[in-house]
Amino acid sequence: MGHGFGWAVVSFVILGLLYIPQLATISATFPAMFPTPVRYAGTVGLPVPTTVVASLSRYIPG
Repeated sequence: MGHGFGWAVVSFVILGLLYIPQLATISATFPAMFPTPVRYAGTVGLPVPTTVVASLSRYIPG
């Protein structure tokens, strides 16, 4: 603790720069891995259940 806000900013910048090649590789690799029907099935299979569960989660007592 007490190392300063500047070092935290520098650390986040370094981590961000290391994250850029990973994102570039993933965005080029995933479309090449799966055929078109599989890719389009994922566009509905993930957001719809996520939206339903997220909308119902407000009724969970906490």
